[in-house]
Amino acid sequence: MPVERCLLREKITYLQARDREVNVLHQLNYWPRRNEFFQFIDQRRSQIETLVAHHLGLRSRAMCHAASMNDWMSGSFNLVGDDVCPGNGDEKVKCEAGTYAWLQHNCPSVPIPHLYGFGLSTGHCMLSVTWKQQQTDKRLRTNLFRSLSNIILSLSQVRLPKIGSFSIESDGGLTLSNRPLTLMLQDLENECIPVNMPRYQSFPSVDSYINSLLSCHDNRLRYQPNAVKSEGDCVTQMTALALMRTVSHHFLDQRLNYGPFVLCLTDLHASNILVDEDWIVHCLIDLEWAASLPIKFMQTPTWLTDQAVDEIDQESYNSLREEFMDIFDKEERKTPAEHGLQRSPIMQKGWERGTFWYTIALRNPTGLHALFYNRVQPQYSETHASDTNFFFIVCQYWTSRAPKFIKVKLADKAAYDKKLQEEFGEC
Repeated sequence: MPVERCLLREKITYLQARDREVNVLHQLNYWPRRNEFFQFIDQRRSQIETLVAHHLGLRSRAMCHAASMNDWMSGSFNLVGDDVCPGNGDEKVKCEAGTYAWLQHNCPSVPIPHLYGFGLSTGHCMLSVTWKQQQTDKRLRTNLFRSLSNIILSLSQVRLPKIGSFSIESDGGLTLSNRPLTLMLQDLENECIPVNMPRYQSFPSVDSYINSLLSCHDNRLRYQPNAVKSEGDCVTQMTALALMRTVSHHFLDQRLNYGPFVLCLTDLHASNILVDEDWIVHCLIDLEWAASLPIKFMQTPTWLTDQAVDEIDQESYNSLREEFMDIFDKEERKTPAEHGLQRSPIMQKGWERGTFWYTIALRNPTGLHALFYNRVQPQYSETHASDTNFFFIVCQYWTSRAPKFIKVKLADKAAYDKKLQEEFGEC
């Protein structure tokens, strides 16, 4: 039997680990550290009960019960820790609390729970429970798409002054002063990859934000030990990153470079949406990773076909996208935005021009390569992708001394593979 090791959500063998694009060596540390953290929290359940009882105004701690560790949910709902990047946990909580505060004041029509808690006694369920079984039902999809359209429209009605995330400051004030906190940033930081985006950094323009996102991708290639599989893979990744900068002007309208910026829920997936039996949305239960982003980043949900973003079947997805946008357009006619821009035409143009795929690539480190060569590059040339010289020329404009960089990355990969074999007893 092959040796199996535990990751956070699965067990993995050497053959499976060998082909992963993420740093499995680093992730093997998560399971024992998670167990240590769980035990640390479990030993303090009485303190948690006291704290929760205090915030709920209960007379006694005995009226509040913290579940035993065996009953804790994890995977979609997790304890927050920041062992690798101290302060990330506080940042995440402050930004989510800031999003709640802003929505309660500016978008009261968006259904969100009170911060103190939430239950399922009404019979409502997460969309993810019924999505796969009932997604072919046109009536249910129509109800869902209408609900989501109104939520997205409400969020994007208000013009925000810059790109960033809301945060509750130490004095209790609400400010749009945090970096635009998305899952990508903290995922990279958890992998010990520098993102060069301080917590206090917001962005005045789309250009500055795009450059910063691409720098995150650059650093993943530089610092992740198994970022490349071969010389050819390294060259094509370098080429993709160089060209993502070159072609950005084609996908991002310079007239919108300084706004408007609107609030986007970048983690709005089926497990965060509470619906009734008719698929009418009654509550959004998770507002993490919300950020003020360029209006060109608005798009239909990427999970409509249940496929990874770099594996989406364009024809199947477009059929559902058109259905969604037809409803979105009708609802928008009832909801004019204060910034005066119609969002439906912006989203439609983004699909036709390819901005949809470009912006998804920007936010998906492991998906950028496939998205660029399958969705972006073909718009420019049908022959370059089969021309080896093209790649070897362009990659040299991603960094000086490109041949030396390639050698370093191949050495990193060889060392990584050796350590991975040792971890699984394959030596």
